[in-house]
Amino acid sequence: MRKLWMTVTLMACATTLSAQEPQKKPPFADRLAQARSHFSVDATGLHGPGATTIADAVTKARYVMIGEDHLSREIPMFARGLCGLMAPDGLRAFAVETGPEAARIVNAHLRRPDRVARLTAFMQTHPDGMAFQNGRDESDMAADCAKMAGPDFAIWGLDQEFFGASGFLLEQMQAAHPGPVAHTAIARLVELDRAASQKAMASGSVGDLLIFTIGEAQLADADAAIRRDGGQRVRELFDSLVETRAIYLGQNDDGYASNGRRARLMKRTLVRHLAEVPKSARVLFKFGDLHAAKASTGSTSETWAISSPNAPRAKAPSRCTSQSMAPEACMPFTTAWGGRCGPSPSS
Repeated sequence: MRKLWMTVTLMACATTLSAQEPQKKPPFADRLAQARSHFSVDATGLHGPGATTIADAVTKARYVMIGEDHLSREIPMFARGLCGLMAPDGLRAFAVETGPEAARIVNAHLRRPDRVARLTAFMQTHPDGMAFQNGRDESDMAADCAKMAGPDFAIWGLDQEFFGASGFLLEQMQAAHPGPVAHTAIARLVELDRAASQKAMASGSVGDLLIFTIGEAQLADADAAIRRDGGQRVRELFDSLVETRAIYLGQNDDGYASNGRRARLMKRTLVRHLAEVPKSARVLFKFGDLHAAKASTGSTSETWAISSPNAPRAKAPSRCTSQSMAPEACMPFTTAWGGRCGPSPSS
């Protein structure tokens, strides 16, 4: 059982009137130490005095956000514990840093007994087709949350698709029965994607994938054909491909603008999801700590700092291979060509 340490810092603005000389406050470090509380986490949930503080806050909240350091093994355990706290009063969704179409794949297999085998087969066909949910810890966590929350629960993917997603996006376009002009254009993109994927598998470089190598003229030709007779679903999928490409390429030119575009995409996707569920729906969010910290608060705020000072955190390496990664950390598919099992740029 890993011990997690939690510091709860409560800050409030207050004014008092007193004729007496105010008492000198203890140093901030001393007050911080006095506010420290301990808890532990395991497969059954959160335990200890700190867990009581967390449970009190979480059970009163409709929206709960985890700001994480990606690819730890402790955070999925912690998130599973929060699902257990939120589920009794109606946990409707778990919003995560993966793409909407990838989330469709995850949700389709979330409650199946052969979930791991099916997702492994998907990722063997589409290396780097999704972020985070290609890891065993994350996938098991999502499945456990679904069991606790009930049949209406779903994973919401708010991010752009991952850089290896072009193949399955194109498959979905073909399955949506586009007209003949769009069908021909999509078939050309499929050939380009197949060649790019083969090159990436040979080189071991994601920079050879279609997202990074397709030209503007090729996209423009496909766009014109799809607008002509592709149909709404095909247009949505193609727009997702274009948006994903723009966000990744933008990291090389203007990371600030690219991250802004990405943030706006997340907001639009979240608004669409919220419009589809009751206003009382409870949602758990899990995003990179940089995303979670970029927000404003009022005069009263509550901060939880969680760390493991007594043991090094088990963090996954940037590339998942059979030599470098314990089998429980990555799905078997990640050994196919050393594809990354992790975050998008600037996470």
